[in-house]
Amino acid sequence: MSSKTSAPGPEPPRTGIDAPLVWPPPDLPHVDPEQAEFLLEPEPADRRAAAIAALQAIDAERLTAPGASLNRVVFDLPLPSVSNLLNARSERAEPAPPPPPVTLASLPARYTPQGDNDATLVFESRFECGNLRRAVQVAPFEYDLLLRTDTNTNSHTRWFFFSVGNTPGPLEPVKFNIVNMSVDGSLFSNGMRPLVWSRAAHARDPTRSGWRRTARHIYSYPNGQRRKRQALHTLTFTVEFAHAADVCYFAFGYPYSYTTLCAHLSALEADPARAKRFKRRTLCRTLAGNDVPVLTVTTFGAVTATALEQRRGIVLTARVHPGEVGSSWMMLGMILFLTGPSIEAKMLRDNFIFKIVPMLNPDGVIVGNHRSSLSGADLNRHWREPSRLLHPVIYAIKELVRALTAERDVVLFADLHAHSKKSNVFMYGLETGGAGGTSGASGAGGDGAAAHEAAGGVGGLAGWAGVTEPGDRRLLTRVLPYVIWRTSHGAFSYLDSSFKVKRGKDATGRVVVHRELGVPLSYTLEATYAGPSAGPLAGTHFTCAQLQLIGSLFCAALLDCCSPHVQTEALRELRALGSGKAAAMAAALAAAAGGGVDSETDTSSDEDDEDTAGKQRPAVVRRASSGRATRYADFSRSS
Repeated sequence: MSSKTSAPGPEPPRTGIDAPLVWPPPDLPHVDPEQAEFLLEPEPADRRAAAIAALQAIDAERLTAPGASLNRVVFDLPLPSVSNLLNARSERAEPAPPPPPVTLASLPARYTPQGDNDATLVFESRFECGNLRRAVQVAPFEYDLLLRTDTNTNSHTRWFFFSVGNTPGPLEPVKFNIVNMSVDGSLFSNGMRPLVWSRAAHARDPTRSGWRRTARHIYSYPNGQRRKRQALHTLTFTVEFAHAADVCYFAFGYPYSYTTLCAHLSALEADPARAKRFKRRTLCRTLAGNDVPVLTVTTFGAVTATALEQRRGIVLTARVHPGEVGSSWMMLGMILFLTGPSIEAKMLRDNFIFKIVPMLNPDGVIVGNHRSSLSGADLNRHWREPSRLLHPVIYAIKELVRALTAERDVVLFADLHAHSKKSNVFMYGLETGGAGGTSGASGAGGDGAAAHEAAGGVGGLAGWAGVTEPGDRRLLTRVLPYVIWRTSHGAFSYLDSSFKVKRGKDATGRVVVHRELGVPLSYTLEATYAGPSAGPLAGTHFTCAQLQLIGSLFCAALLDCCSPHVQTEALRELRALGSGKAAAMAAALAAAAGGGVDSETDTSSDEDDEDTAGKQRPAVVRRASSGRATRYADFSRSS
């Protein structure tokens, strides 16, 4: 790893493709409005089915009688080609100079309105993270849209991010049909709405305007088209623009670009207090030649902290899949928490060394891919044998973890993702032993926790102090997600978490870091694009602020899990979930998630859970101070 500090300048990021990139990128401030703006709006199943049947009938009619539609192409981009992608380069090789800046004014428009009475929308997506390949006007106020496939692939059409100009006057509905979505829109069917940002609204009230969920009549359905073996879907929605002659942006999720990441990291380095708590270096360069930042967060030079060589390691990564933007917002929350002034953050820095790679796939993010890198690879399926040439970032982060495990106990790895089919925030883990445990950890012939304990190391955040009964080892990996659930008041779902390795997941980061590199606790943290299904925010979308707060909750739970008392209580309750008391315990957990916890009640009863379920404050929550409870209890305040 290079010791040179990464200091990106104002030049545009490198794309690695021969398509122009507008610079500077659009300035779209993230201002979270009132939570009421973010309600999920599912329709009754019978009404939705009838609407989809009518839409499919219209599609069939247009296929059989194409002359009945305008079918006028108003925006069309050629598929980009990758330039000099596979030129051999080392970490020390100087990247090619960035392309000359291209302003939106200097780019030829794909369509120019013909006079004042021409209400045709003007589409654009040639900016960072943008994805829209073609727009076809099929009626005066209706457009069929095609997304660009991921670079060097013929698939993964899910992420969209584009703008429209020359909007019609207020109350004139415009219908958009994205006709090549590569996944069913189950979240859209359950009420999720696309994001819309208005330049005119922001100009009128910058303090309150931001990304809104203003689209209506949202349906997702199979359209009878196929790409190889994959059925394609249409996502259709209608928007009534509030301002004439406006420019509005549409996105699948809150955009978070490579440029945004660099700006956030530069702002942290400019903060005198936070700058003392982390260091930024360059992990490696991407295929396109972009620097990949890696952060080291710990207490530097303090005599009161645990000696540097004795601190355990924690590795956090995000954004291996470019379209999973929620992972970047959670990661931002983690970074702000860990570099912040709180007592909890200081305790974590005093006892751990955090290695953080906030963006594993910058190239894919920059060009607007959903899942792949510039080489067309799903990088989260190449952890087992990454190529230094084709998968340089995965190769580099794997070597970083390997080197870190050689010098100290690395107790936890977490890779942050977003989920386009499920609600809630949840985790995927691995069983750490016992029935159903994993095997094959490097150097120990067993699972990661066993490898550490056999070597006399620390098997978990606090040495598994709560392990007292046979079969506890199998539950150890569940403690952290369980504690997050108990303290998140409905923002996190333990019931949606899974601890099995499904077929085809053996080469993912979570599995390889545990089995091959011997890290005992290895997770994928998933955040929905929509919102929670339980708790005080059920039926709403997560905002940027709430996604950041989830990241801070994860970090606070790490500290909770360092307490032997918390471990013991969590394991006791997890045992109950696996026993004949499961029904009563599950009911208590659901009640806690749905309605929060009792304010300050501290009961110490040793009665069976069957007798006390729903009557006591959960044991693992009792430890939280009243300040922590106030800070994290009401997620609706985070907007």
